[in-house]
Amino acid sequence: MEKIRFIGLNDFNDGEKALINEITLNNIKKISRHIGDYELIVKLKKHSTANKKIDETIKYSIHAKMQFPKILITASYADWELKRTLHVIYDKLLNEIKHKFKINKKSWIRKKHLNV
Repeated sequence: MEKIRFIGLNDFNDGEKALINEITLNNIKKISRHIGDYELIVKLKKHSTANKKIDETIKYSIHAKMQFPKILITASYADWELKRTLHVIYDKLLNEIKHKFKINKKSWIRKKHLNV
């Protein structure tokens, strides 16, 4: 049973919401190839600069948490670009999943034991 829940999505405009949903769905397809039952909780925040008269820069902070029946995986990242921040978060989650579930076996380990 896959669940995706966003916290703080109401602070974003329609264009940003569409970008968040698109990147999330594309990356969830990659993640769900490796694992089945999970719950993804993504906490999104916008931090604006103090001087809004000079420039309108916004820093995006994202904290993602994936819950499995016995394992919890977290990742967090903050950057000035929303697209880059989302991609980095999902790359971190995918790498952590590969590490926790040991999906990618290293071939040099097998070669080392065969030579002995």
